[in-house]
Amino acid sequence: MRKVLAEGRTVEEAIEAGLKELGVPREQVRIRILEKPARRILGWFGRRQARVELEWLADPVDEAKRFLLDVIRCIGVPAELEVYADEDRLRMQLVGEQVGVYIGRRGETLDALQHLVSLVANRYAEQYLNVELDAGDYRRRREEALKNLARRLAEKAVRTARPVSLEPMNARERRVIHMSLREHRDVYTESRGEGSRRHVVIYPRQSFSDPRSAQSSVSQNRSLRQPSLQRPSHRTTSQKRGDAQRRPHATSSSLPTADPHERQDG
Repeated sequence: MRKVLAEGRTVEEAIEAGLKELGVPREQVRIRILEKPARRILGWFGRRQARVELEWLADPVDEAKRFLLDVIRCIGVPAELEVYADEDRLRMQLVGEQVGVYIGRRGETLDALQHLVSLVANRYAEQYLNVELDAGDYRRRREEALKNLARRLAEKAVRTARPVSLEPMNARERRVIHMSLREHRDVYTESRGEGSRRHVVIYPRQSFSDPRSAQSSVSQNRSLRQPSLQRPSHRTTSQKRGDAQRRPHATSSSLPTADPHERQDG
């Protein structure tokens, strides 16, 4: 935000001087009156000048648009600029036959331009402004291509029962892959690598344990291996002897006796 101090014989004269110095219309400035004009001692020693402070309230959308048009003019490749602005979002689209120059390899040039435009816009915005820059509808077409690629490689991972690694991607494109296969029943995805080499790997579930379901599998296996609470009783030798002593023994009265009247052979 630019601020200037201006003076004049009247408040309006001071404001006009400040606007001339800023070079912007009155609608784009905030005015604060510091001193009003007044006569000095008995009016014999001149007047006190009016002093005002003007603060330029730049429009973040206009500044972002001006910056991007300057870039296009410096590069020298013609392109039309379409701007769609909401309260907290700014979408800009480059249209033309040669907008591929502004896309670059894997959209790297487009991402760099978007970052710079976002810096310019948020420098003048009172609250954060989400900036999205596209060229020739590249981002939508790229997203559809990534979704198709994710489905094909998921089928390959299931068919071969081996993980499949994708090429390094930025965070936006990796998220497209993850979201595309989030509900897939036969595969899961993980990001591997660091920095510019970070990429997505697609794993088949039947060959590699999914860490998201590993805990439930472990608890399930533990429940299957839970030993029975009923244990077989093991009786000691002393206990068996005690049982034998408590059993009833055959007495003499229980044995059959000879009949006294029975005739015995000599």
